[in-house]
Amino acid sequence: MAEPSGSNFPTSLDSSTTLLADQVNQKSFTLSGAHNDTITTITTTATISGISAPNYVLINSEVIHFTGLSGADFTGCTRGADSTTATSHSDTDTIYHIPVANLVNQLKDAIIATQTELTVSPVAIGLACSSETADLTTGTAKITFRMPFAMTVKEVRANVNTAPVGSTIIVDINEGGTTILSTKLTIDASEETSETAATPAVISDSALADDAEITIDVDQIGSSTAGKGLKVWIMGSKT
Repeated sequence: MAEPSGSNFPTSLDSSTTLLADQVNQKSFTLSGAHNDTITTITTTATISGISAPNYVLINSEVIHFTGLSGADFTGCTRGADSTTATSHSDTDTIYHIPVANLVNQLKDAIIATQTELTVSPVAIGLACSSETADLTTGTAKITFRMPFAMTVKEVRANVNTAPVGSTIIVDINEGGTTILSTKLTIDASEETSETAATPAVISDSALADDAEITIDVDQIGSSTAGKGLKVWIMGSKT
């Protein structure tokens, strides 16, 4: 059965509610009514607490995997889990929580995710694409360079030291003459950074090859104040 790993990492840190949620040892419940060997909602006599979903329970000799909790119900049940046999159960049978496998699997997945993230080498390439003091102008290949290594692009940014007025600055990034952005990088009017743009850039080609030719185009500048001091950042990890 697939178990959840932390729902946040590596985008952000997990907490006790997103990873390895607090559990209670030797937790048991009482079955409410007879249940046949195919029913996928297991009903208890009281509201379920002290465990999280997805998880496992044991009734007699049958292991049951469940994916949700709703009041007094275990929902989304897979009967006869872990090579046990699905069987019928009687009213007031005891339901035992068996958390060990679930917690170990979550911990394993979290450790693998952490190790994977730690082996990635984060890199950032910063490019000065204009003069610090002269007005920006539009044009292709404002700067050209070759990639010093293969890279997976995770984020792109742009900033200026003088904000555009009247219209946005629009910047494109190309690999071998083809854009890597399905939505181009913008700096909104009266702003100095793409981080506040109403429409964020969208990366369509995240794999930059070693020694690939990269060019930066300026497709649009401010209409009344062009903007000055354009920098472009390409951030990601070596591959």
